[in-house]
Amino acid sequence: MAQEASEIVSNVIQAASRLHGLLGGHFSRFGLNEIRYEVLRIVDGASQEGCSQAELADRLDQSESSVSTLVDRMRKDGLLYRLRSKTDRRMRSLMLTEKGRELYTAARACHDDRLAELLRAVDPVHVSMLNTLLKLLVGELAKVEIPAAAEMPASIPMEPVAPAAVDVVVPSEAEAA
Repeated sequence: MAQEASEIVSNVIQAASRLHGLLGGHFSRFGLNEIRYEVLRIVDGASQEGCSQAELADRLDQSESSVSTLVDRMRKDGLLYRLRSKTDRRMRSLMLTEKGRELYTAARACHDDRLAELLRAVDPVHVSMLNTLLKLLVGELAKVEIPAAAEMPASIPMEPVAPAAVDVVVPSEAEAA
């Protein structure tokens, strides 16, 4: 089971890395990156009352402070605005500006076309199965508590460790045979 789990994680990371490379270029044509696109997508898909920063942070799996910085930059770029909630005056909801909506609409069309092109060779049944399994995986992983640094086993380094020098020995043809 551990070996299979390791292989699954490796495959998911490789797929994510490959998709990141294949999709990054088309976002830049719109002055976006993946995270900014996701913000536009989430806020656009929210109810008519918008999306709170806490909801956005939760959906992006990011801290509220990092999302706050991102939202401030996107507001400065004229893509988002904050609207006071009608039901709770203490709450503010994020909404797309007209510029943000136009940019998202254009980027989404390009993104949808690019995804269709990338997945064209994969059987639609397999795409659906993969989507279902990834949603299941994400849901189960969301239930796992991330241990605080103090709770981590002592065998896990707490600070970055410089890689050790490694000598690579290439066998001669006689040794390889």
